[in-house]
Amino acid sequence: FLELILDVLDEKPRGRTKSHLRHSVIDAIKRHDIRLIMFDEADQFSRSTFEELRYIAGKTFCPMILVGLKRILSVIKPYEALDSRAYLSHHFKTLEEAEVLHTVFPGLVAPLWNFDPTNEKHLALGHHIWERTKPSLRLACAVIESASDIAALQQARRIAKKHVEEAMHHMRLPKRIATPPPDMPPGPHEA
Repeated sequence: FLELILDVLDEKPRGRTKSHLRHSVIDAIKRHDIRLIMFDEADQFSRSTFEELRYIAGKTFCPMILVGLKRILSVIKPYEALDSRAYLSHHFKTLEEAEVLHTVFPGLVAPLWNFDPTNEKHLALGHHIWERTKPSLRLACAVIESASDIAALQQARRIAKKHVEEAMHHMRLPKRIATPPPDMPPGPHEA
């Protein structure tokens, strides 16, 4: 974990012991004048990782944002030294479909993906994707990327609903999403 932080900061570790790595991280944070560190998937961190973060934060006075699933609070709660430092928490609500269709999808960049929120066909396709993938933006993006690959293999000019359907059919999606419509034949790239 400490080596990863040094790598992100483009720093070389000075020594191989845990103590050397820890002090290298602290020095690097101070030297680069880092004022905020964000960690994604922090709900996966171990107790020792949290202890390292607590120690680093105490020595650098650099605030840290831990992003993770809702269970992150239950991971931190048993450790008083960590819990007492968790000043704020925020639960992000699922995006409304209007925001996905008018802000997120038009801003996505993928080959053969062109989304105009004023085009009724684009809106219908976007609604279809979001309806099958919500609340996961990651999943929606994965479907679009996979549909883009399928459309490119079929030498299409843009992603169409049939490409999205084939992408969803081939992806390991949650059960509520994975079942293709009964009238959908196997795609040409299924093998």
